[in-house]
Parts: sequence; C-alpha cells; structure tokens
Amino acid sequence: MADQDVPKTETPVETTAEGSTAPAAPAVDPQTAAAAAGVPDALDPSAIEKHVALSEVARQISFYFGDANYPFDRFLFMLSRKSPEGWVPISIIASFKRMKPMRFLLTDEEIATSVEEAMQLQEDPLVEVDESKTKIRRKRELVPKKDAFARSAYVKGFGEETGELQKDLEAFFAEYGDIAQVRMRRDKGRGFKGSVFVEFHNFKELQEFVQLGQKADDDDERPKWEGHPLQIMTKSWGGRTLAGPERDSFDHPSDVLRGVSRGRREGRSCRLVSRR
Repeated sequence: MADQDVPKTETPVETTAEGSTAPAAPAVDPQTAAAAAGVPDALDPSAIEKHVALSEVARQISFYFGDANYPFDRFLFMLSRKSPEGWVPISIIASFKRMKPMRFLLTDEEIATSVEEAMQLQEDPLVEVDESKTKIRRKRELVPKKDAFARSAYVKGFGEETGELQKDLEAFFAEYGDIAQVRMRRDKGRGFKGSVFVEFHNFKELQEFVQLGQKADDDDERPKWEGHPLQIMTKSWGGRTLAGPERDSFDHPSDVLRGVSRGRREGRSCRLVSRR
C-alpha cells in the first residue's frame, strides 16, 4: 500500500486580519518530520544528501517499472491500466515506502527531471515522463521471459521485518549469485511472513544455491540468517515442484492475471506479490 503523504517542511506564511503577512511556525527539519510521520531510522531522509537522492530515485523507479517487478506488482500494474495511455502519477510513486527518504528532499518535478536524465543515457529508455512532469509510464515493450519461474527459489527462516530488511536480503543473496529480485512474502495484513521468493539471473547459480540448502545444519556452507539455517526449495505453483529450466513462468502481465484467475477456479490460493 502507498504510504500517506507527509506535509512539506517549508515555513508557511499566514495572512493577518490587517492584511499583512507573518511566519506561521518555524520550519521542521527532515529528521523531525520523519519521526512524526513514523519513518523508520533506516529510512531517515537526513541520512542522504540531495545528489544521492536524485540518483537513487531514478534507480528505484527503474526497478518499479522493470521486468523483474512490474509484471508482478498488482497495484502498479492495475494503476497503469486506469489510464488509456498507461500513465501513473509521480505523486503516487513518490508515496511508496522505499521512496520515502527521497520524497522528503525532492519535489515531483525534480523526481521527473532525474528520471528523464537517467533515461537519456539508455539506448532503449525503460520509462518516459509526460510534458507536465507529473506522470510517468513504462515505454519499453514488456517481453515475456519464459524461464523466470524456473530461476526462482523459495527461502524461509527470516526474522522480524526491520527498516532495512529488503536491502539486507538483497545483499545476502548477492553473495550466492547474480540476483534479479527478492520478493518478501506478506500475509493479508501486509505483515512479513518470514519467507521470500528470490529470482536468479542464472539457472546454474540457482541450482548451486538450492544444493547448499541441502547440506547439514551445522555445515559452514549451509546458508544461514543470523546463525539459523534457512529452508530452501525450488519455487512451486499450486504445490507442483519445478521440473527444470524449461518450466514457463507468468512473467507477462496478461499471463499473470490469467494464472491467478485459473488458480482461483481450481481452488488454489493465488496472490501476486508486490514489493514497494
């Protein structure tokens, strides 16, 4: 779910009964505003500088609309379908959890400009910004990847969620190969279930990682989280274990929606996973 917007921290000006103007209240620094809004310390906007925020915001938006996330992000995908041209308000994107540190420092126009500059460096730009600099959409054609499902693993045994858990998980799995994405599994109340789906770019690296999960609990090579061995298995759909790299995936949005509908007809619990 998108988080509630936080009021700007600039000092407002009030008009008095006589028509003169006067400062309404002293400005609130970003750290105080973050605390008031319930932003975890890990997302403290005072911890990053503006030039870093400009670079990070372009990287994060590229992830949202990238092949690894966009087809599976039900909220973002369905939001883009509300517009005949596929536009999504930048203000909504800026409200996503991992955008919080940047939105305290950047305006929507600055976010749009940063994304435009990043796309100019790409031969085939992933996204584009509208003329008003208030909306964004995916520009690059979404081509189905038939083996993403087969390159994914289910990993269980993680503790409570913290502000930086997503980044910690990405860094953890990066030690075992080239990772496309890590999706944290959540319950209906959006609570972390202690397990993730991790997609490798390379099927061989996935196999090697799964084999490490079959080693003894006290083996030094067994993947562990905070000293506890992790449960690792190939990702399954409706209880059926993956057969190998030839197994197709639901990577294209239309395939995803058809897969969910088919699963519901067959009485299986099917829920798209979103990471924001």
